[in-house]
Amino acid sequence: MDFPIGCRWARLLYRMESISNLWHIIIEWILQFNPNRQSRKRVDGTLTSEGETTYRLIHTEQSQKVESMIKNIVLDFGHGGIDENGRYTTAPNKMFVHANGEPAYEGVLNRQIGGHVYTCLRSHPEFNVVCTVKEDDPRDIALSQRVKVANKFDPKETIFVSIHCNASQYHNASGFELFTTKGLTKSDALAEEIANAVEHIYEDVGLRLRYDFSDGDKDKEADFYVLRKTKCPAVLLECGFFDNRKDFDLLKDPIFQGNLGSFIYTGILNYISKQ
Repeated sequence: MDFPIGCRWARLLYRMESISNLWHIIIEWILQFNPNRQSRKRVDGTLTSEGETTYRLIHTEQSQKVESMIKNIVLDFGHGGIDENGRYTTAPNKMFVHANGEPAYEGVLNRQIGGHVYTCLRSHPEFNVVCTVKEDDPRDIALSQRVKVANKFDPKETIFVSIHCNASQYHNASGFELFTTKGLTKSDALAEEIANAVEHIYEDVGLRLRYDFSDGDKDKEADFYVLRKTKCPAVLLECGFFDNRKDFDLLKDPIFQGNLGSFIYTGILNYISKQ
């Protein structure tokens, strides 16, 4: 769902779906109107490794205007969604049925997490925020089309962030990783800022940070089409393994999705503000 009213308000509306979260919704509502703060704190929840939800105050900056040469942010939500007939448009690929019969659809998770990033970025009118495919669009569009969307903008004024979840051969891998193209490029700096912003979320719940420090930074390098063919700095995020039960329970949780989306947004802003 697209909330053009700013990141904090959209997050608040998402949480209203759960009555059990009413107490921290009330606290957040009060904090939104504190006139004595230049920055705000909000109450957020995250799942522990035991599956229980705990809440803590985390820091968030106001959506102040960011001065930067970066004007265009292209978000790419990998694979497809659920169409009007209830069909997963990437089936039978990029999905997994867990032991309890519950299906996990990567493209759906990508859209849910990416939707939070989009909402946060939309609170900055100075940015042109574009999605290769909208959050509510179930089509699994071609990789070439995704790249085409990014390449129509000046690469010096554009970044590309592709949001995915992962899977493994034996369904036992876990954690977060992110990819850039091979070699030293501006994409490395973008990846580093996003990794720095989100990593504490994974540490809090005991999920692995699947980094590669062999070249001095945290991202892994791969020859993915959407990274290789885009002309601007480009990063592909693997937010967790949807075929791993523990990862999936987090990835589908609206609170975890909101937290992760907010801090991906923070990493993007941190990169942009330095350009």
